[in-house]
Amino acid sequence: MALKPGAQQIIWITVALLFAPLIEECLFRGILYGGYRRAMGPTGAALLTTFIFWALHLPETARFWPAMLGIAALAIVALWYRLKFSAIGPAVAVHIGYNGMMVLAAIIATIAFQ
Repeated sequence: MALKPGAQQIIWITVALLFAPLIEECLFRGILYGGYRRAMGPTGAALLTTFIFWALHLPETARFWPAMLGIAALAIVALWYRLKFSAIGPAVAVHIGYNGMMVLAAIIATIAFQ
């Protein structure tokens, strides 16, 4: 979808920039982290939610190790911002920025290979 110009690409961009960051951050750095923190403490919760987030992105990244590292870094930085500011908004912003770079790369690739 990312590399097919037209409606498919517009849908992918919308999901990547609006829906995925908000939903994933509320789920992973909000609900799951909060629940696991109460159950196993902040370190255990951080490790577990970061691992789950990373593992759920493996179907997209498993064949390209730099992408696997990028997803892990995104999870760590988003959690750091969530904890530093005691709010989910900064984590969502980090996620939008990360996905925005992916969107930009897809748009450039689409233009370059027309």
